[in-house]
Amino acid sequence: MAEEPDPAVLASMRRRLRVGSALVTVALLTAVLAVAVGWVSISTAAAPIAGLTVGAALGWWQYAHIRA
Repeated sequence: MAEEPDPAVLASMRRRLRVGSALVTVALLTAVLAVAVGWVSISTAAAPIAGLTVGAALGWWQYAHIRA
């Protein structure tokens, strides 16, 4: 028959499991936050570039129509 596990060993294993799951949760939250910050920084960088592109296209269109 199997022996009963030592309660101290079980408590140690439970503690390690709690610490490990807490570390995994923190790592996942950090990864999600990093992705969110990266997305916002890309979006804020892309907005002025898109504005300049549209402005340049409109300016070129007006210039081409004035010259025609």
